[in-house]
Amino acid sequence: MWPSVVELPFREPIERHNSGCVQEPAVSYSRKPRIPEDHIISIWLSEAIPGRSFLTTVGKRITIVSVGKRNRFEGPDFLAARILDDGMLYEGSIEIHRNPSDWFAHHHQTDARYHGVLVHVVLYDSPKSATIPARYTVCLSENLTKTLATTWIAILPETTEGSCNPCTSHAPLLPRSIVSAMITIAASERFTQKMNRVRTRYEELSFSGTGVKQLFYEMLARALGFGGNQDAMESLARRLPLHTLEESTGRQAANILSHILHFTDKEGQTLPPSNGNDFLPAAQVASGWKRKSVRAVNRIISRLPALALFAARLLSTNWLEDLKREIRSGKKGWEHVDNLLVLPQHSPGKERRKEILTNVLAPFFSLCGEMTDDNELQLAATALYFTQQDAPQNRITRSLRMVIGVPDTLSSGEQQGLLQLHQIYCSNRLCHACLIGQQSLVT
Repeated sequence: MWPSVVELPFREPIERHNSGCVQEPAVSYSRKPRIPEDHIISIWLSEAIPGRSFLTTVGKRITIVSVGKRNRFEGPDFLAARILDDGMLYEGSIEIHRNPSDWFAHHHQTDARYHGVLVHVVLYDSPKSATIPARYTVCLSENLTKTLATTWIAILPETTEGSCNPCTSHAPLLPRSIVSAMITIAASERFTQKMNRVRTRYEELSFSGTGVKQLFYEMLARALGFGGNQDAMESLARRLPLHTLEESTGRQAANILSHILHFTDKEGQTLPPSNGNDFLPAAQVASGWKRKSVRAVNRIISRLPALALFAARLLSTNWLEDLKREIRSGKKGWEHVDNLLVLPQHSPGKERRKEILTNVLAPFFSLCGEMTDDNELQLAATALYFTQQDAPQNRITRSLRMVIGVPDTLSSGEQQGLLQLHQIYCSNRLCHACLIGQQSLVT
C-alpha cells in the first residue's frame, strides 16, 4: 500500500554553516551574503547601463552597449547583448551566476545553448574556479559603484511594513523539519489545485456528453504548449475535439496532423512552406498563438506532430488502459510509465515527459481512481506526483532551493512544493502563513 501524502519522505536540506549559508564542497562562501540569482540579475541590470565599463577577471575593460533581451525560458539569461572591447563591437548572450562553479553545477558545459556565451557575470569570483568557455567573465561584486549590501537593498521589491521576505534577505538557519514540512504542505496544496481544475473540467465534459479521453487529450495538449503556448494548445484541443478527429481522419496520425494543420491555417495561422529541414518550420504570428519571446523549438508548430501522434494513440489503441495498469503496479522509478510516453517521431524530451507524468498523468489517474473508488490507483497516482527523482528545474526552483537549503537534485514533490512556495507565498509576501517564513521572522 502506498503511504499517505504526509508520510512521503523528503530528503533533508543541505547542511548550513552557522552564518546561515549553504555549505559548498570546494570553496567556502560562508561570509558572503547568499543572494538569489534573480536578485543578482536585478543588480546587474541596475549597474549595466549603456556606456558603463566593467573590469573583467583578467584585467580587460569592456563597455556595455546593450544588455540584450531578457530570456524568460531555458538558455542564457540575456540574448543579443552588445559590448565594446578596444573599439571592437561584439554581440552574444550573457549568463549570470552567484559563483563560477554554478556553470558546472547547472551542466552548462554540456548544453549547446551556452556554448556561445559572450559574458559570464558572477557575483563572487574564486581563484580556484575552472575555466569557463565564455569570452569574458565579470565579477559583479568587484565592479559595483556602492557596497554590495547597499546595492542589494536598493533593488529589493518595496513591501509594506513587516511583510519583507526574511528567507531571501537574511538566509537564516532554518530547521530541517520545518523546511521539509512546508515543502510537503505546499506540494500537497498544488496537487489539490490541479485536482480541482481537472475535476471541474471533467464535470463540464460529462455534461456535454464527451468522455475521459477528451479530458486527457486536452491535458496533454496543454502540457505540449510549454514555453508560452499552454493556453493556445488547450484551446485547440477544445475547438478540435477527439470525436471530430476520429470522424474525419480514420484515426491515422498523418491524417490527424494534416487535419490539425488545416484547421489552424483556416483560423489564421499561416504555415510557411517546408525549407528542407527535418522539422516543421516555425509558425508565423497568428491569432491565439504566441511567437514573440518563444524559443524556436518551443513554438506551436513544433509541438503539433506530437499532439497528432498522441491523439492517434488515444483513438486507436488501449493506451490509457496500459498507462493505468503501469501506474497501479507502482514499480520503482516510474521508467515503465515514462516509456509509454515515448513517440517514434517528434517525441517530447525526457524532462518534458517527466513534467507530463507530474502535471497530466498524476492528477488524471488520481481522478480516475476517485471516480471508480479505486483507492490503489488513486494512491499510486499520488505517489507518481510526489516521488519521481531528478525532477526538471528552472530559475525559480534553483533560486529558492539555494535560499532555504534544499539539495541540488529534486524529487517531483520537492519541485512542485518549491513552485507553489514561490507562486503563492513568496510572490505575495505571505510569510506569516508559511512555516519557513514564520521561523525566519523570529530567527
